[in-house]
Amino acid sequence: MLKISNVSKKLGKQSVLNDFSLETKQSGIYLIVGVNGCGKTTLFSAIAGFIGVDSGAIELDGKTNADEYRSLLGVAIEPFETERGLTVDEICKLIALEVGASNKEVDQWLSFWELSDAREKKFKSLSVGMKKRLSLILSLLGNRPVLLWDEPLNGLDPVGMKKWRELVKQLEQENRLILMSTHILGEMDLDNTYVLLMENGHITHELSKDEKLRAQEKQEQIVELLTSST
Repeated sequence: MLKISNVSKKLGKQSVLNDFSLETKQSGIYLIVGVNGCGKTTLFSAIAGFIGVDSGAIELDGKTNADEYRSLLGVAIEPFETERGLTVDEICKLIALEVGASNKEVDQWLSFWELSDAREKKFKSLSVGMKKRLSLILSLLGNRPVLLWDEPLNGLDPVGMKKWRELVKQLEQENRLILMSTHILGEMDLDNTYVLLMENGHITHELSKDEKLRAQEKQEQIVELLTSST
């Protein structure tokens, strides 16, 4: 279970998170949607412990220190960057060593995401879609129970989209806790998903079943939902 209590964060003079609170169940899919700049990436970075917060608390599995709970997290945060001269294979094996994943697991995920043929490609030569798939692979290594995906569809190519849909259905059956952010709902399966609207650094609304259905039917962008919910 993830519990975020009254978290606030300023970047410079700008308030990015404003008294943000959220309590999840032990498992499930939570989709945080909002326009660019509403604080989604800052929120995910704070949960992962990559940045500190000015006030409030973040608790995962009873632990409030990110250094203690980070091993539970598989994280993919935008923008994804790493050493540009490393190959796909080298990057995967470095993370695998860190999280205790086997080479077999690396092979399986590379195969699933159709990146096996790109093992010897350097990061700097990968397409945007390949980089996105690699980012998701790294978050999945080690079979961690909580996944934190910032804009997982952003830049994902058609091959990646197909694989992503397959993966989410599989992970849902495994009772994982998955937090995702996005600003577009059209490609999302919202039936069993908690959809939370984020604006000005905090949650403003949770979509009802009817609102989720309307969003799917109209392929609505979050800007329209924010307008219609106020």
